[in-house]
Amino acid sequence: MVKMCRNIVLIWIGFIVSACGAIPITDGAHSSLPEAGSVVIVWSSHPVVTDTMSIWLHKQGLVPIERNWLEQILKDQDVILSNSDDDQVIIIESAKKMHIDLVVFGDLDQEIRAPMVSIRGFNVDSNRVLWEGSAHYDQYIKVPLNHALVDLTCQALATAWGLRERGKSWFRTSGDICLTDSK
Repeated sequence: MVKMCRNIVLIWIGFIVSACGAIPITDGAHSSLPEAGSVVIVWSSHPVVTDTMSIWLHKQGLVPIERNWLEQILKDQDVILSNSDDDQVIIIESAKKMHIDLVVFGDLDQEIRAPMVSIRGFNVDSNRVLWEGSAHYDQYIKVPLNHALVDLTCQALATAWGLRERGKSWFRTSGDICLTDSK
């Protein structure tokens, strides 16, 4: 009986450990952070990364520009985007024309089972990267890709903003990384 209980406990421990899955590894830094109320263009080639960055930055008090609105403005100006790194130059030029100081770029190195998200906040006026961060897992993921991208994007942002330490660890507040705010 004792042996059976011990085996059940070991099985549960194994289940819990395997359910936790991969741990994010992050890196990042900042020289300065934007003030609350700053208008920001958020741009990424992956919609989940874009949406997650917008939500996270909005929770930090910034005002993200809706991507669809920006795409319509570019379309009205006969600007064609290629979904490549070349688009970043177009986005920066558009930000200058719209008198928006900050553009946040999110990049995805998409190996399906081992994605890496990199983000950076770029000041249009000074042509400087103000903050940047990256996140990837320490092993192949077992969760759906979109779930992993939400987590990695939030982890990269939190590291870039100094809300979590760089390295290999879990960082959660209020039960969900994306609920992190600066207040």
